Amino acid sequence: MRFVVTLGPVQAPGAIPFDDLVADGRVAAGADWDRARPDDAALIVFTSGTTGEPKGIVYTHRQVCGAVASILQAFPHIEAGSRLACWLPLSNLFQRMIDLAAIGRGAQTFFVEDPRAIMEHAADDRAAPIHRRAALLREAARGHRGGD
Repeated sequence: MRFVVTLGPVQAPGAIPFDDLVADGRVAAGADWDRARPDDAALIVFTSGTTGEPKGIVYTHRQVCGAVASILQAFPHIEAGSRLACWLPLSNLFQRMIDLAAIGRGAQTFFVEDPRAIMEHAADDRAAPIHRRAALLREAARGHRGGD
């Protein structure tokens, strides 16, 4: 590990407070440090490595914004105050896009700790789960009913 970034006043060898990192970054990066360009890297998703060495896949701001815009266009009922159920791992690229779409509309994302409990949340009128995977829903329904 090269360094640790802390969000609070933690004093540990090699730890850098987040505020200091941002301040130093502004000086080092120049006046436009906070201006993303369309082809700049926005996020990196790492593959699982099941078919070889894990590798990072870079997604640009253009790609991320395009994906979020498509989701919001496909689901116009997502609006400020909507609640989106999250049951996929946070490392899942699609889940990340859903979370960003929620932020874009002022919606909320709530995390379902146990994916088998998603059916309980689907009945909540305030929840608007917009992404479904048939196998996951079958599994959740089976768990909700107590198995088959």
